[in-house]
Order: sequence, then C-alpha cells, then structure tokens
Amino acid sequence: MASDSGAHADALSHSGTLPRRRGRFLGVVAATFAACMVLSVALPHDPYIRYQSFKGTIFDRLSWVYDRLYHDNTPIDVLFIGSSRTARGANAAAIEAELAEIGRPELRVANISEPASGMDIRLTKLRDALRAHPEIRLVVLGMVEALPRDGHQAFGDLATAGQVLTAPWVINRTLPENLAALPFRQIELALASRLPDAFGYRAAFDPDAYPGPTPDHRDFNDANWREIEAAKLSSAPRHAAELAAESVMRRREITPPVLPDALAWAEFGVSRSYLQDMARLLEDEGVEMAFVFLPFYDGYDEPLDADYLRSVAPIWSAAFMRETPMNYFDAAHASQHGIDLLAPWFARRIADTLEPAR
Repeated sequence: MASDSGAHADALSHSGTLPRRRGRFLGVVAATFAACMVLSVALPHDPYIRYQSFKGTIFDRLSWVYDRLYHDNTPIDVLFIGSSRTARGANAAAIEAELAEIGRPELRVANISEPASGMDIRLTKLRDALRAHPEIRLVVLGMVEALPRDGHQAFGDLATAGQVLTAPWVINRTLPENLAALPFRQIELALASRLPDAFGYRAAFDPDAYPGPTPDHRDFNDANWREIEAAKLSSAPRHAAELAAESVMRRREITPPVLPDALAWAEFGVSRSYLQDMARLLEDEGVEMAFVFLPFYDGYDEPLDADYLRSVAPIWSAAFMRETPMNYFDAAHASQHGIDLLAPWFARRIADTLEPAR
C-alpha cells in the first residue's frame, strides 16, 4: 500500500510538472518571437526600395516621386499633394507654362499626388519633400468633399517605422493592421535592400527610366488615356448622362458626420491630426499652405469641412468647372478641357500667393 501511494504521489507530481514545463517553454517561445518582432522593426533598409514597393499597383508612381525629390535637382517652388483629382487636374507642365505667360517663369511646380485621399501619407511625402527641397515656398493640399475618417491604404507601406508607430490612436481603424504588418514589412525591405534585383527593384537611379520633373499623371494610369478620353467625349449627350448618373452615386457615397460637431475631433481625428501636423511643419519652415478643392461634376461649391479647413489654411475652390460636362473625363476627374481651364486659374493663385523674389 505504501509503495502504491508513493507511486501515486510521484505520478501526481510528474503530471503537475508537465504543464508547468510546457507553460515555461511556450512562454520562452512567445517572448523570443516578440523580441524578434521588436528587433525586426529596427532593421535598416534603403528608403528608395520602400518607395518602389508599390510596383504593379495604382500607387506605383511613388517610385517616380522619390526620384523627383531625391534624384532630380530641378527646384520646386510649388508642391501639390493630393488624390487622383489633384494628380490629374494640377498639370505641373501646363501650370508652369501659364506662370511664364503671366511673368513668373521662375516658379517651378511639382505634383506628387497619388490616388486616394488619406492625410497620413501626405505628411510622409511632405517631410521627404522639405528635406530634399528646402526651397519649397508653397504647398497646395488637394481636398475632396469630406475629410476621410481613416488613413491612406498605402501609408503602412510607405511610412517609416517610426511614423507607423507614432500614428494617432484615436479611432484609427487602419492602425492595428499597419502595426501587425510592420515587422514583416521591415524584414522584406531589409532583404530587398540587400538583394534589390531579386525583388525586382532598382538599386540606383536610372535616368533613362525617369519621365522628368513634370510628367502628365495620366500616363501613370494608362498610356492610352488620349484614345480613352476621346471616346468618352465623342458624344456630348451620352457623356453628360453618364456624368450625371455617376454624380448621383457619388453624392450617395458621402457619409455625413455620425457624431456631434463637438466630437468631430474624434470622428475625423486621423485626418485632422495629420493636417494640423502638416500646418505646424510648414509654419515652422516658413512655407505657405493652401487647400484646393476640385469638385466632382454637378457637386458642391466647397468641401463639407470648409469651416474647419479655413481655420487651417485658405481654400481654392474650382467650383467654376462643376457644371460643364466637357470639363470632366469622369465625374471626379478633369478632362483635357478642364485641365486647360485649371492651369491659368492655378497660375494666378500661385502668383498672388508668392511675391516675386527681390
């Protein structure tokens, strides 16, 4: 009996030890994994690789953005940063030509916009732009009908690790996804920086592949855009009907504020936080700031957030174009006719904002 009870006690002791050992082992594994993830965030990489990591997506023009900022010494006096509306509507070459016409040929324009309207990615690009081109005198930020509630879908891939880690926490629905992906992104970027050819990236600037300082952003979308636009505008009645239908849809897609005005800082906290950061940065650097609003066809005269935006910077509203179908390629984007109207309009506002150098 005594030996049986001793064996039973040993068995109980052994059975209690196994879970403890297993728990310690799993704890060590978890701690090791967490440490590796933390360390991976600190892995160095070439930022040029990060800007190239959008190849094959609608954001692949970001590799050109890096080239324009860091590999092209052409001065930048006026910088446009916005969504696809601004990318298409603010044609840098056309605006420079109009500036020359009104006696301001010294002003050089760059447009580093990309599709989608998140504000976080704009601060990332703005910091790079000011670092590479401290001569910038005016930054024009493109606005749409309402501030987005979330960040840009490409922010987690373009921002530095520090910028991802310090993103606002208040109702930032994209933050958990960006944080979860960050360690793996850092590992991939570190490897690609070591072996760029294996990942399909360039290790150095290729002048032959560079489209110049003022490319037409429509070429980034589709090389056949001229034929597509000609076909769209070939029948004025049909084009007007298509625009009207799309305009109705766009109005329906705008989500009005859900929270009271007093809580707009929370509902639109991500966008407002980055706008305020950009405004402070530009003020510290002595750079002028303005918003531009390019309305969709038959849309609004100004953004729904106009009162708030005006508390930050002046708004340039191109409401004059919104009622003419021929000004639009589709309901949200300017046609060549619209671009031809916008270029002198932009030039006049730029010239009024920036005094000639003495």
